[in-house]
Amino acid sequence: MTARVVIAARGGPDAKRRCADALPGEARAALVRAMLSDMLVALAEMPELGKPLLVTPTDEVAVIAAQHGVEVLHEHSAQGLAAALRRGQQEIARRDPQALVVLLPGDLPLLDPAELFDAVTQVQHDQVGIVAAAADGGTGALLLEAGQPFAFSYGEGSCERHLAAARLVGLQPRLINAPSLAFDVDRPADVAALADSRRAPQTRRWLAEHLPIKVSPG
Repeated sequence: MTARVVIAARGGPDAKRRCADALPGEARAALVRAMLSDMLVALAEMPELGKPLLVTPTDEVAVIAAQHGVEVLHEHSAQGLAAALRRGQQEIARRDPQALVVLLPGDLPLLDPAELFDAVTQVQHDQVGIVAAAADGGTGALLLEAGQPFAFSYGEGSCERHLAAARLVGLQPRLINAPSLAFDVDRPADVAALADSRRAPQTRRWLAEHLPIKVSPG
């Protein structure tokens, strides 16, 4: 089974509103670009997954993707994470409905290629792979066949909803342990927690330069 990664990244000053108390809009936009850059560098270590597909309504984010040689699918306007990932899944299905799509939000700066590869190898054609987000019971990653109908339902508690959605269409849900795919950055506390990691160099460098918290750039 071939596999393709689909990433949805909104970007712009309206991104990451739950971090608004800690970061103004332009800073949040810059943080999104730094996190996406770290993700794309990590994905470049896995050429066997092919060229990632990025879905975004934001020109600045599209430029970052193009600089990394990533395919870009432009949205006319921001429609939300579920709609963006569904559009990406449909685009992959148009080319190869049996391909495994790895659906990721664009805020996983700690992405570990080894963990992602392990997740891909675990999912069979009659399964939906689900990585639960660490903080709020959300979803860090979904893995399923591109042509498989599926009801996306992101946000707090979405892991349980995705488990139910898999069963509803006759697929076996498979929970996957992948800490680097479970750590999404939604709240000021998540931003601060990056200080404890040695991954995500571009994100950490940006934080060290712009935030009054102790984040070493190395």
